Amino acid sequence: MKMIWNALSVLAVANLLGLLGFVGWLKADDRLNADRARAVRAVFGKTIAEEAAEAAKAQAEKEAGEKAAAEAKRRDQPPLTAEQRVALRLEATEIDRQRMERLQREVEDLRRVLSTERAALDRDRAAFVAEKSAFEAASAATRRALEDGQFQKTLGVLAAMKPKDAVGLLTQMLKGENFAPAGQVPALAAGGAASTTMAPPTSAGEDQVVSYLDAMDEKPRGRIMTELAKSDPALATRLLGRIRERAQFAPVPGNPGS
Repeated sequence: MKMIWNALSVLAVANLLGLLGFVGWLKADDRLNADRARAVRAVFGKTIAEEAAEAAKAQAEKEAGEKAAAEAKRRDQPPLTAEQRVALRLEATEIDRQRMERLQREVEDLRRVLSTERAALDRDRAAFVAEKSAFEAASAATRRALEDGQFQKTLGVLAAMKPKDAVGLLTQMLKGENFAPAGQVPALAAGGAASTTMAPPTSAGEDQVVSYLDAMDEKPRGRIMTELAKSDPALATRLLGRIRERAQFAPVPGNPGS
């Protein structure tokens, strides 16, 4: 216990000597005098909260003084003449007029934007109604064709034919020609493939071909489309796209015919 006390005493004396040496160095280096010592004491003599409260009080007193000075200056000014009052009123009126014109311009801009958007919506709605009507008409025509006995017979014949021969008949439909006589197929081009060189297909002929392919079972349709892709890939791609469009809206159940 005595050794601990002695150690603490030595440590306290060393700290005191170090502090005195630091103060002596500040004094000798002309960094500390009585005024600075009092300033340091004043800084650490107040808490941070007390210092903040005093600063806020001083700021409030300063603002109150400035407000009082402005009020006194206003009272000391001579009263406005009639001309000055009229000028101030005209200035205020002009500011109000400009503000009203700006508001009117903004309202007109909004009206133009709304009118443009309304016109675009009307155009989109009209286009949608037209497309819907066309689709419904095509769907009705497809349903009528599917219910037609002759359509079913022709569909069965196409599904039972060899893909090469079926492609030849479909090519004639796309050209707008009639079917070949019973038991005959279109003339074959060099190499044995059905010739698909044609004039631009008519819309009615292409619709008819798409109707047959759409109503056909997957297997015969796949064989026919594979054969068609060999001779005319662009046409095969277009027909597949139209079949896919029909399937997205009104899938038609296929008839057996493999």
